[in-house]
Amino acid sequence: MTLPSRNIFLLCGLPGSGKGAQFEHLSNQGLKCLSCGDLFRMHVKNRSAFGQLALDHIKAGTLTPDGETSRMFLSELVTVGGTEPIIVEGYPRTDLQMDLFLAFLNAHKWKLLTAFYLSVPKNELLARISDRLICPLCSRVYRKSDILDFDSKCKIDGATLSVRLDDSQETAPKRIDFYEKAETKVIHRLDKSGLLIRINGVGLASDVAQLLSEGIATALKNKVGLN
Repeated sequence: MTLPSRNIFLLCGLPGSGKGAQFEHLSNQGLKCLSCGDLFRMHVKNRSAFGQLALDHIKAGTLTPDGETSRMFLSELVTVGGTEPIIVEGYPRTDLQMDLFLAFLNAHKWKLLTAFYLSVPKNELLARISDRLICPLCSRVYRKSDILDFDSKCKIDGATLSVRLDDSQETAPKRIDFYEKAETKVIHRLDKSGLLIRINGVGLASDVAQLLSEGIATALKNKVGLN
């Protein structure tokens, strides 16, 4: 199948770094966006075979096998319509996933322009994770410190907010350490290729959003990347 040429951006960072908030911002700017985490949660909610596999690994605080994750994600990526740039969040996370991703881009003549990495200290990551709640229906994220009681409802659909399974006090620290170790080679490869831009993820979300928007505009102007 021949697909139109596409430019790809990666949005990277450890759990709690603010990728979700920035991803939502970019989506609202009219950019095509695909989140690996959102796809995982959709499969878990729908109780698909992949969702059950993912749930087992989420409970254990480990990564779902690279092959299964890549097949799921890339099969969705190829269906994103249009010719606009695509923002990819949460993938690839491992060296093998990176290999499979680059092979996919090469096969379809797509180009990876820039990878943005949101840098946040580990103590801040854990503080953010312990402060967040999620809507089980629409996956919108809220902060406990912004609401009056734990049983507050989602502003979109009225569902009762809850703690994400992988945000538990037992799982979160292990998950951060695991992802940090798993992503090291990917981040190094992106850095070595000259495509990695590190952004300070501490501070106002609007400031981070501005830096991302400026980086995307510059990359689209220069159009130097990998395919």
